[in-house]
Amino acid sequence: DNLIMDYLLLKGTAKLTKTRSTFFRLSLGAIVGTIIAVIVPMFNLNDGISFLIKIILAMLITLISCEHKSVFNYLKFLNVFILLTFAIGGTIIGFLSLLGIDYSTEGVKNAGVLPVGINFLVAFLCYKIIKKVTLSKINKLNKNFECEITLEVNGIRKKFTAFVDSGNTL
Repeated sequence: DNLIMDYLLLKGTAKLTKTRSTFFRLSLGAIVGTIIAVIVPMFNLNDGISFLIKIILAMLITLISCEHKSVFNYLKFLNVFILLTFAIGGTIIGFLSLLGIDYSTEGVKNAGVLPVGINFLVAFLCYKIIKKVTLSKINKLNKNFECEITLEVNGIRKKFTAFVDSGNTL
């Protein structure tokens, strides 16, 4: 679950900040985040130290995940990653609370639901497939049902590409 969520958060951050990234580097950052997320709870640390470790972890995995052009670019990436983590984490906790599901690990297991990361991964893959199929269909349709039109209003002419309504050829 952590691996998938870390990868999707890093990928989303790269897109939002327009930072070039590769699957390998994003995956490496997610793997490091997952390993540390598995190890840290074994030490039963207090909340303050645990929070500090999570911030250092965020700094490490955002450094690993992309090639940053400057310190400013890295800090922007780090801040967006942290904000995105809080936003998505808060949204997930909010939904689980609204559904009456205890969002602790034990509560999610008892509720019989899949881990959140698995659900996000399935949704992400569905989005990618739907986007690819839709774009390929739109490109095919555009070739058959497009025409150029010119509109004139108050002596000002503009050219547009428009769809032809195949039902009544409007």
